[in-house]
Amino acid sequence: MKAFGSGWTAEVFWKGIEVWNNEKGKPFLRFNGKTAELAKSIGAGGAEVSLAHDRSQAVAVALLLAPAGSNSDSGKK
Repeated sequence: MKAFGSGWTAEVFWKGIEVWNNEKGKPFLRFNGKTAELAKSIGAGGAEVSLAHDRSQAVAVALLLAPAGSNSDSGKK
């Protein structure tokens, strides 16, 4: 949710983000409902997620990606 620049809102709710695994076990995110609409409207080109856990703790880091071929940081200031 923070990757969208917000916490829980009407557009970004935790049930709108699902974690799935590909055939090799790598986790990926699937957006649905208003969260999917928001991802499309802000031009998200995808997402990456990393998960880790032990017996008592879990952590996740998620990044929204720019569309392929975009140059979001041209280096100009």
